[in-house]
Amino acid sequence: MITRRQSVLLSLGALAGSSLSLPGLIRPAGAAGTLTVVHGFAEGSITAGIAGYVTAMLRKAGLPASGPEAFPGEHGFNGYLYLQSRAADGTVVLVADTLTLALNAVDRGLADEVRGLVPLAKTTLGFSTALIASPASGIRDWAGFVAAAKARRLRVATSGRLSAYGPAVAWASRLSAPFEEVHLIGNKHLLDAVVENAVDAAVVTTASLPPVLADRPDAVAPICSFGAKRSPLFPALPTVAELSGNDKLDYTFAFSTFARAGTPAAALAPMVEALMQPVDPALADALGPMARGMLAPEDAAAVTETLERDLRVAKSALG
Repeated sequence: MITRRQSVLLSLGALAGSSLSLPGLIRPAGAAGTLTVVHGFAEGSITAGIAGYVTAMLRKAGLPASGPEAFPGEHGFNGYLYLQSRAADGTVVLVADTLTLALNAVDRGLADEVRGLVPLAKTTLGFSTALIASPASGIRDWAGFVAAAKARRLRVATSGRLSAYGPAVAWASRLSAPFEEVHLIGNKHLLDAVVENAVDAAVVTTASLPPVLADRPDAVAPICSFGAKRSPLFPALPTVAELSGNDKLDYTFAFSTFARAGTPAAALAPMVEALMQPVDPALADALGPMARGMLAPEDAAAVTETLERDLRVAKSALG
């Protein structure tokens, strides 16, 4: 019997040699000497914005960067699949949040293959997530959330177990009771569903909450956050690690840039140098306030450390 991991590897092999495999991922290679930045999410996503910033920083350094090109689908993993289908010559690089990359890798049995990617630089700090409840739910704190979940089947909006919100939803369910999951794609849609009382609760990016609460203090009820420490945006909001007594239940998601394994060092060096430059405020302005303040370049060692942590989170969330 072919395992899921073997199936994915066979698809990658076919993709590299045939235009018949994985429709939508087959695109002409860029012109000789060009560098294409790719990612796995739709235009308008945080990932697309960060990929655009990476592309701009490469161009600023004089590199012939094009894109970013989006390969949405497979929970964001199509960007990785496309990178792996190209030559290891530094002409294609991937921008991804390492948590989503890790979740997809663990789910497909490809953790070792993802570990083999060459990290260029980490681009952002970790985005934290928060569990929020709708006004109509009557839930105002963690104890109320657990009680409500046990009393009735809560409707919780989620982008799926392989999304950056997946671990939070999985852990919240294990600590309370199973949910009816309402699948929505993107932070805005998750947040809107709670504000509009279409669901009882959702997990969203913590930084997206202050503008909503500034306009309507009762628009949502923050229940807990999922970082290792309390968010400075909500210092009174407990973490799920505090509430559960389990200090292993914490995560954030951060964005990094990768090349294929085997890419020559000479091709990597100018890209690394470009991505390790200080944040350019003019280029950062295009990201908007939520992502702009999270830009903070770090070296390849930070990427590797983050990826290993995220692989552990993925195994916990999917186990």
